[in-house]
Amino acid sequence: MKRFLLLGMFPVMVLAAGGPHDVVVKQGSATLTHADVDTVIRRLPEAERAKTMGDPKTLERTLNNMLLARQLADEARANGLDKDPAFIAEMRWLTEEKLAAARSEQISREIEQSVPDMQALAKEKYMADKAAFATKEVRDVRHILIGTKDGRSDAEAEALARKIHAEAVAAPDKFIDLVKANSDDPSKTQNDGAMPDATSPQFDPTFAGAVRKLAKVGDISEPVKTPWGYHIIKLERLSPARQRSFDEVKDGLVTDLRETYLKERKREYMDKLRNNKIEAEPETIGALRSRYDGKMPDAPAESARQP
Repeated sequence: MKRFLLLGMFPVMVLAAGGPHDVVVKQGSATLTHADVDTVIRRLPEAERAKTMGDPKTLERTLNNMLLARQLADEARANGLDKDPAFIAEMRWLTEEKLAAARSEQISREIEQSVPDMQALAKEKYMADKAAFATKEVRDVRHILIGTKDGRSDAEAEALARKIHAEAVAAPDKFIDLVKANSDDPSKTQNDGAMPDATSPQFDPTFAGAVRKLAKVGDISEPVKTPWGYHIIKLERLSPARQRSFDEVKDGLVTDLRETYLKERKREYMDKLRNNKIEAEPETIGALRSRYDGKMPDAPAESARQP
């Protein structure tokens, strides 16, 4: 399908200058002004506007889409679609939704201007429950699983696990090679037997208990039996639990408290509107349940006239 290559016809600079009603580009019945383009670009997040529209291909695509939309809209008006009562009613409610969204954003900005200093509250929260800001101990391990598969008995699995354990202790730097060669854990192809945070609740209690007994990085456990078979576990990393200082958590605390304040004030404002007295006849509300059982009611022509 043929289309105009706008960037070859109009320099990008034309969008950066001129009054709001100056014409940027024309195609068929469609004319776009700076005000039209501004309206579309305003929908983009502010931080992304310059970057997005600075890309020639994005700019061309945007203008082409706008020209197509305007030509179709011109045809719709020529065919009287803008006078259709259902269309007018829909646009009326779309205006309500857009105004509601704009007011909601305005309320958020107004609340942001009233946010108190959260430093003192953050310190108070920290001091009230310092334990909540402590890091837990984290133990990352690597393991070899010897299961009972292909007719291997439990005794045979244990004997093989003890043999591999002896090899691992004799050459701990070869542990990954032993994983690749012997482990029955299918995930070894992706992680070479690695298991991060191996004492977390997701792990089998017996397995996690054996991990906790490893005193220092590099220690290798005796074969440990779980429902999956026998594990030989090597401690790869140990991060001790510690209490984080207030300075370490302050910024995150302040951010969380600020966001909570904004959400609560916004909710209070909306709840105040929701709690305004509702006036309605029960019979009228009840009739809505059957109003849409059959054919959709026609939009009234007077909906074009706003009170």
